[in-house]
Amino acid sequence: MKRAIRISLMAAAICVLTLMLFVGCGNKSGSTIDEPEITAEYLIEDYSQQLITDGGETMNGSIVMVKSNGTYSLDFAELEVVPSSYDDDGYYLANTNIYKAATLGSDARIVLLDDDVPVVSNADELIDENDDDTLYAVYFLGSSAELIIELDPENMIVGE
Repeated sequence: MKRAIRISLMAAAICVLTLMLFVGCGNKSGSTIDEPEITAEYLIEDYSQQLITDGGETMNGSIVMVKSNGTYSLDFAELEVVPSSYDDDGYYLANTNIYKAATLGSDARIVLLDDDVPVVSNADELIDENDDDTLYAVYFLGSSAELIIELDPENMIVGE
């Protein structure tokens, strides 16, 4: 009789421990860190800074992006916003003669301006908007563009 009680208690203890083990696992999707919501504000402020911290570089300029076989490549030309009283806009974009070819990273993010409001976008929308007079901040990690942010040149004028 004592042996039957001892076996029953051991089986109950094993069941309770097993149950606690499985309940403790919870519903995790492979990561214990909650990812932030991907908003234009997050990309412009926090994500861009993280790319710089990770060793990336940022350059302002124009881009021409092409899609080929499911991958995106871009040709980048660095531009500088120069104040000008001769131009109707009060500035012009000067080419610094620095060029760079890159691919768009597989996890790359894009922020475009919609009526001067930054919105998260995608590469196909950027291709549709290709224009030499549009200024972008491009964050590079090696030969890969990881973040592209459309800029308002009027906010970039230096020397005033």
